[in-house]
Amino acid sequence: MHASLAQKSIFDRPEIVALVTSAADQIYSINKDSAYYYTEEVRKLLPDHPIVPMMEAVSVLWYNIPVLQDDVFDRFNDRLFATVKAAKQLPEGHLDAIFFEMSARGLLAEYYADRGAYMKAFNEATHAYSLLKQGFDYVEEYPEFLFTVGLYNYFREAYPERHPIYKPLIWFFKSGDKALGLEQLKRATKETIMIRVEAYVYLSYIFLRYEEDPELSHKYITELYEEFPTNPYVQAKFLESYHADKKYSQLHSEIIVRLKADESAYYRLVGNLYGGVVDEYVAGNMNTAFKQYQDAARISNQLPGYADHYKSLIHFGLGRIYHQEGKKKQAGIEFQTALSYAQTKEVIEEVNRWMNP
Repeated sequence: MHASLAQKSIFDRPEIVALVTSAADQIYSINKDSAYYYTEEVRKLLPDHPIVPMMEAVSVLWYNIPVLQDDVFDRFNDRLFATVKAAKQLPEGHLDAIFFEMSARGLLAEYYADRGAYMKAFNEATHAYSLLKQGFDYVEEYPEFLFTVGLYNYFREAYPERHPIYKPLIWFFKSGDKALGLEQLKRATKETIMIRVEAYVYLSYIFLRYEEDPELSHKYITELYEEFPTNPYVQAKFLESYHADKKYSQLHSEIIVRLKADESAYYRLVGNLYGGVVDEYVAGNMNTAFKQYQDAARISNQLPGYADHYKSLIHFGLGRIYHQEGKKKQAGIEFQTALSYAQTKEVIEEVNRWMNP
């Protein structure tokens, strides 16, 4: 049964794979016109297939990531529901139907949760999980499942370890395997088509925030940066990986300049933050470092609910400079603000060392 279903997959059609690969490359390079062209070429061949609205949803996401304002989220949401609807028109049990509905519902769950719509998130996650359980059986013959199955295997174990409060809530979910999950995600960077870039992003994130291995995190984000050097999200994460490894002199000035000039407040914040880091640690110019941290802090006021990790680094930087100037009260306020935003154990420990030398 598995083989016959797999043969019907669009990913067994070389002409579709070529077009989808080209479309994905253009989406992640933020080349909107070229991405639209290739998406429309796919639509001509597969006008009713869920891959078309899914590609449109991915485009909306990556042209705006990570800040999805209401109008953008509505377009993203619309394309994901269109994906679910199209998937349901395929024969029951069709691998494409399972994969695309699962992927759409997984994204809906993630972004509903980000917006605080927890009941909607739970509902979509429940649907996605029922489909994911089928995906476990198909990872070898349908590699696109490697990403979601790998994510599940890793975070099913890692997340409750990091957040024990959730342990009683996940007993009914199938056990995972962190080591297997990481291997599946690594394979996904080589063997998948639509979600290869997502696999790179998550591997870098996992090694940075969960495994606390900034060197490996840097390895994966560097591979992605070399492929998509014009993508601002990848640029930001590329800088973050150098910063996490304390390689301040290698923070690329040309990327910092580009991010500071970006139309997105999020990327301007990142550019000013790492510009401040270079001035503080490499150039030793505390005045310009302080100004860039201040500019980043001002920009952060435009991003409620976003960029908490970067906000913690901004206020930590301001606190360090105040502390070195002998302004202990102002430093203490900034250190406390940094702790309120901190997302990693390393930042919390470093701030506490400055507060309690």
